[in-house]
Amino acid sequence: MREVTRTGSRGKASASSPDELLKTVLERTNSTAVAAGGVWTFEDGTPWVLSDTSGYTGVPCGDLDAGPQQYPVGLNSAGVADPASAAARVVKHWKSLGYQVGTVVPTQADGAHLTEVVAEFPNGAEIVYAVSTEISGIDALSECSSDPAMWETTK
Repeated sequence: MREVTRTGSRGKASASSPDELLKTVLERTNSTAVAAGGVWTFEDGTPWVLSDTSGYTGVPCGDLDAGPQQYPVGLNSAGVADPASAAARVVKHWKSLGYQVGTVVPTQADGAHLTEVVAEFPNGAEIVYAVSTEISGIDALSECSSDPAMWETTK
């Protein structure tokens, strides 16, 4: 879909364990996928399954190659007939969960432009839902953590 932005840690690194951070980002991703509807896959076409926690490795928070890490999740799905309505549905869902919705990039008249909405959380976490008539995507980042386990691939 698109490269997940590495926004960097806002404040200190999370005190949560890597397992807790992964669980939270996967639940946020799944909740968004359910609200958006559709069939979601990873970039390589592997189906999205919430219970599969293997294969995740932390990426640097911000532009640094060392230091705190965060788990990325990126999913793709088909486009939708009405991107603006789909984005509004996800925003409504996020707000019902208490998420702070930040950036909203509206759909252009041709509908091919991605409508993009972003919810940001403490310590560098975010989730992005992008949708057009051609493709949909969810990109999420967990909170940042300095735990060395974030460098290892989950099993």
